[in-house]
Amino acid sequence: MSGFHGYVNSALGLRQRTKKRRTRSTDLSNSDQTLVIDLGQGSKRGSLVTIPLNIELMNAEDLVDILLDEWIGNSEEPAQFSETALLERKLDAVRAIGSQLFKLYRSQDYIQLLDLIIACEKHYLALSEQLGLPTFLRLQALSCLLYLRLTKLGQFLDIEEAIKYGVQAVRVGTRDTAQLAQCLAVLGVLWKTRFNRLGDLANIDNAIQCLRKAIETAPEGQLDKAGRLIDLGDSWHGRFQCSRELTDIDHAIDCHSHAVELTYDGHSNKPGRVCNLGVLCLGRFRHFGQLEDIDRAIEYHSQAVQLARGAHPEKPGCLSGLGIALGCRFERLGQPIDLDHAMDCLSQAVQLAHEGHPAKPGYLGNLGNLWRSRFELLGQISDIERAIECHSQAVRLTRDGDPKKSGLLHNLGNSRLFRFLRLGQLADIDGAVTCHSQAVQLALEGHPEHPMCLGSLGASLKHRFARFGDLADLEHALECLSQAVQLIPTNHPDIPGYLMNLGGAWMSRFERMGELPDLDNGLKYQSQAVQLTSDEHISKPELLSSLGSSFIHRFQRFGELTDIDHALSLLSQSVRLTPNSHLRTPDRLVTLGNAWLLRFERLGELADIDLAIDSFDKAFRLIPDDHADKPRCLNCLGNARLRRFELLRNLPDHCSNSRYYPWYYYVVPVRVRQVLRASSGKTSNGPD
Repeated sequence: MSGFHGYVNSALGLRQRTKKRRTRSTDLSNSDQTLVIDLGQGSKRGSLVTIPLNIELMNAEDLVDILLDEWIGNSEEPAQFSETALLERKLDAVRAIGSQLFKLYRSQDYIQLLDLIIACEKHYLALSEQLGLPTFLRLQALSCLLYLRLTKLGQFLDIEEAIKYGVQAVRVGTRDTAQLAQCLAVLGVLWKTRFNRLGDLANIDNAIQCLRKAIETAPEGQLDKAGRLIDLGDSWHGRFQCSRELTDIDHAIDCHSHAVELTYDGHSNKPGRVCNLGVLCLGRFRHFGQLEDIDRAIEYHSQAVQLARGAHPEKPGCLSGLGIALGCRFERLGQPIDLDHAMDCLSQAVQLAHEGHPAKPGYLGNLGNLWRSRFELLGQISDIERAIECHSQAVRLTRDGDPKKSGLLHNLGNSRLFRFLRLGQLADIDGAVTCHSQAVQLALEGHPEHPMCLGSLGASLKHRFARFGDLADLEHALECLSQAVQLIPTNHPDIPGYLMNLGGAWMSRFERMGELPDLDNGLKYQSQAVQLTSDEHISKPELLSSLGSSFIHRFQRFGELTDIDHALSLLSQSVRLTPNSHLRTPDRLVTLGNAWLLRFERLGELADIDLAIDSFDKAFRLIPDDHADKPRCLNCLGNARLRRFELLRNLPDHCSNSRYYPWYYYVVPVRVRQVLRASSGKTSNGPD
């Protein structure tokens, strides 16, 4: 805002910002507070005019009229002035009042003074027009003051009026190219502000046009060229968020790169500008998926952290940016070192951000996402507990109405869903659906996070359907997921995940209703997801596993061997790509084992049942004892061993192995236990 203040200082004839001074009464809202202004010579009772500052009930323009009338009435001989001279005296008086009021505003920040200052400027403009004086500075000062009041009070009518005066100022013009460039730059920011509030590409196109002209018009050696390039880059980025056109974000990155080049090392703004450049590269990576962009983003954020030495105010933001970029690269490539580094950066950012820091909820939300990623990688309950703790704190610290709250609720819902999938607690799946529903309500259509929130709500509803079987949840899930796929750009790197979830919902409907179009839809969307995902992407194993499961369903319906063979190929590839430590490895092994078992039942080849048992056995050894799916895993293993025993009658007594014993009597079906004991010749006093 200092740029606006500086420009208004110039327009009002003030050489420099007035320093804050002590006054007898610093409470300007006091009803007895007044301001005394010296208007110069020419008054019977002196040159002083008293202005009451308790103007809540008085129209500012009416008050200025009253002050001028009072001054004229106090003039020694009003009749001695010609009409022109009287207008000139009024103009001098208005200028003096406006200048003094603006000085007071700068020192005390008393917002209501802006009404009087703007009223003075409007009188000044009208008097200048009557006297045939240049109006460029008056129009531009009004534009700046109205924008200043908008930022303080949020009255949207001010932006319309500010743009009106700014457009008039450009139309009137001036020979001073530096002033014209400043006028165009301010007008560009006004159009950008209108775009941020209302959308509409016409607004951001106007902003880009004005800011480009401002840079072209300014004389060589302008001191604020970097700032104007940043405004232009931000405008291109705003356009990209609507258009999703590569050229728009390319222009944004070029502008910010040039701004960084113009900013000398040691400048207080250098870390923030380098950090913003990293944010843009990360945004281009997220939308187009080029690995070189994420590498560049990490490089810029690392530079920003190095530049923000000591207690630099930008340091928490730079650390957060680096952590987010490293987390994104981990999501793409799955390198644990990136995850560890990311968590370290975001933990530091949270620690450095004081209570009440506006960005702290965002830092906590991103740190929570990393704890959840670590939980997916290692399966430790403490990690998902920490994720939920971070997300819950972020939501608590964010006021209702804050545009970032939808994303924070979305993150909390995701973490509760993950804990549900691990522990099976009903409160978690209900909590996930509630958080995701609230996020969708806050991120209405047109909000950049609307597709993401819809997709996550659909995923939560799908999992709740799987637990309770309420068809209404599944229908709602399909509706949400279908909308999300329609809204997200086809070249967005996250589109495979949306397609996978939508395909999974259609498969769930097929399992429930048995309708073939649902099966076809499920396979279609899941196949698209696999085709769009590179082999090195961290989500590829999950996509392969989901598609393989769908081919199992089609095999069970039609009995085509090609379907079970295709399923085995996909599921085997999924298991090969998944490390043993991954949270989902046991589940993928169980699915693979079931596929081998199905082919064994069809063809009777012993090699298939051996492979099935190997898969189940490995899954059982990997799955934690407190996992909600542990009984299912052991049941699959027991049934497979029973089937092989019925054929060969030489099943070894694996139940005596210590790794099975704690589960044996509580999980394995009675008939399986009886067969296992009979095969070993042993007896047990345990219950059947």
